[in-house]
This record gives sequence, C-alpha cells and structure tokens, in this order.
Amino acid sequence: MKRRTVIGLCVYLSASASSPYAQTLLLNGDFEAGDRGWSAWSRTKEVTRAVSPDAHGGGRCVMMCVSNGNVATLSQRLPALAPGPYRLSGWVRTEGASSAHLKLESDSGALGATAVVSGTHKWKRITATIPCRTETAIVRCVLMKEGAAWFDDLSFAPADVSGELSLEGPWRFAPTWDEEFVAAYF
Repeated sequence: MKRRTVIGLCVYLSASASSPYAQTLLLNGDFEAGDRGWSAWSRTKEVTRAVSPDAHGGGRCVMMCVSNGNVATLSQRLPALAPGPYRLSGWVRTEGASSAHLKLESDSGALGATAVVSGTHKWKRITATIPCRTETAIVRCVLMKEGAAWFDDLSFAPADVSGELSLEGPWRFAPTWDEEFVAAYF
C-alpha cells in the first residue's frame, strides 16, 4: 500500500510540474488575488474592468468591456529575461468582441501576440511562441473596439521548442527528390 501511495504521489508531482500553469514568470496569472500585479490602461474612461467569478479555472478571472472604438489593456512588466523563445498562453472568453488577444512587448515595441479572438466564444485557449531578445518584457491582455472579454490562467515561460519546426533562421530549404518515388507516381 505504501508503494502505491508513493508512486501515485510521484506521478501527481510530475504531472503538476509539467502543467502549463506550474511554472510561469507572471505574478497572479490566474487572477485569484484579484488584479494584484497588473496595471490597467485605457484610451478613455468608457471602459469597464473588474475581477469576475466567471473563471476558467479557480474562482476568479479578469473581465474588460469596451465600446466606441476604445482600447483597454491589463499589463504586467517582467524584468531581466534571458534571450530565447518564450510561450505566452492563456484562456479567453468573449462576448461581441472585435479583438481580444494577449500581446508581448518590449520598451521599444511589439514582440509578438497570440491569435485574435473576435465574436462570442466560450473559453478558448490562445497561445504563441515568441522569440525574445530583450531584457524586459511587458505582457498585455488586450481588448479593442467593442465587446467584452474575460482572461484567465495566463502563463509566460521559456518555451521548449526542441521538437518544433521553425521557419525562422539563416538556412535555405532546397527540394530533394526521391527518383524512385517520382518515377513510380509521375
């Protein structure tokens, strides 16, 4: 019985450590402590921003509403990043939204963003792997123009891209042909 308990505990701890939320550089990415650690900005005062109990995971998330072409963001600055690829991910739910997404910026401009979610959707995971060549970065929840968006379970961490194909780099692709395959099928 003790052996099964120890093995079960090891499997649980291993699964917890590999969870996308287990290691993140963000403070309070699950918004369980309200919006602590996050800074709000909007173009005008016609923005509603609140901590909501309609969470994807846990008991809280953050919700923003905009109208009249407004823009609202919730941001967190991260100091001292090592250069390399990072994965930015989270969950978003939208209602009549024109554009909701997560964005990564540096002091000199945009570094990358997740796909934009628009319209009305139940909780949807959004993610992007972004190369970072700067020491400081800013993670932003962004809602633009119209609608409402809920953000939850955000994560920003170094990406393991060892098994991923990247089209960026100094290399060139040259086609190679299997002569037997070409002769057999063409």
